[in-house]
Order: sequence, then C-alpha cells, then structure tokens
Amino acid sequence: MTLSQSVARPPMIMIVAALGPKLGIGYQGAMPWRLKQEIKYFKNVTTNSPADKINAVIMGRKTWESIPAKFRPLPNRLNIILSRSYNNTFDENQGIFYYNDLNQFIKDLNTGKYELPKPIHRFFIIGGAQLYNTLIDQVNDLLITQVENDQDCKIDTWLDWNLSNWNQQPTEKLSHFINQGDTNIQVNNDFIQEGDFKYKYAYYTRN
Repeated sequence: MTLSQSVARPPMIMIVAALGPKLGIGYQGAMPWRLKQEIKYFKNVTTNSPADKINAVIMGRKTWESIPAKFRPLPNRLNIILSRSYNNTFDENQGIFYYNDLNQFIKDLNTGKYELPKPIHRFFIIGGAQLYNTLIDQVNDLLITQVENDQDCKIDTWLDWNLSNWNQQPTEKLSHFINQGDTNIQVNNDFIQEGDFKYKYAYYTRN
C-alpha cells in the first residue's frame, strides 16, 4: 500500500492514541481504553475543515469492522476502507470508498473518476497497525494522543515507529495545525485524567 510521491494528493496525516513508552495501540483487535474526551478530540480534528472542503479518513478493513455499525460511516467525512479483497468501488449514498490500493484511489481521484461533494482538505490515517506501520514513511505530520497508565494495561499491538526521526512541536503549533478549519479546537499541555489513564495531545513533524 505504498503511495507514489509523484501522485498529487491533499496532505496526509496520521492520528492515533498510543500508550507509552512502546506506543501500544490495541489488545485483541480493540482499543485498550475508552476515553470520552479523546474520542471528541478525534472527531473534531478529523472533521474540521474549511466550509468549502471535506476531510477523508483512511482505515483498514479490521478497523472499519471494529466501529459499531450505528456509527458507520464516520459522519461528515469521506470514509476510505482499504483491503486486498476489495474491487475498488464507491458507495455514493454513504460516501464510502472500498479500495485494495491507496495509490490507485489517489489516481482515480486525480483523473476525475468521482464527483465528490467537496474537494478533500486532508487525509487522516486512523488505523489499524498495518496501515500505520506501512504508511509512516509517506506522511510528514503525526497527531499522537500520548497515553499513560500506572496499572497493568494489556497490549498486544504496537506501532513500529522510531520517533527519534521526528520533532515534537509546542502546543501552540499543535493548536494552529488542527484549527485550519471552521472549528476552534482547544488544546493545552496539561494531562487529562479518565479512569486509570491520563493523556495529552501531541504534534510531531518529520526531521
């Protein structure tokens, strides 16, 4: 699922919640936590765009199927689902693309195969681990919710990322980056506590 740099596309961003220090993101096919404020942040960031544009979320089939049916597709965003078993189709009524290759999807957009309701402002990669680990070299911006937990949190899925190749930006730059749209999303450098977990939002750019 590589993406040719010669193919024109809107900015592509990874957004993920990960447990430090090893960047754990899942257990038995599900998230190891349910953080209400973090879910709201994810929704606000991935939907926030100028009024004349729309964002798209890119996910693998397992991530798609892990979303409760009543919440699918993710509203007010184009949903792009990737799986080798798909035949490159578009459900126009629900705004869902089913593709087996991200590069082919971008090419089809560029050739005008689809009439979108609005131009795409940003692509957000939202999981799962295979997409995160495969496409990390194709993005320049990471939005990571840095999760901490003092208890024994079961994790069996991790990100294979080397963050030494990235620079964490100050909160002011995070705020500027996520607010390039019509919604004012408030963030600061403080930890948020929910149950046994605490977390804060971070923005990384490639060195």
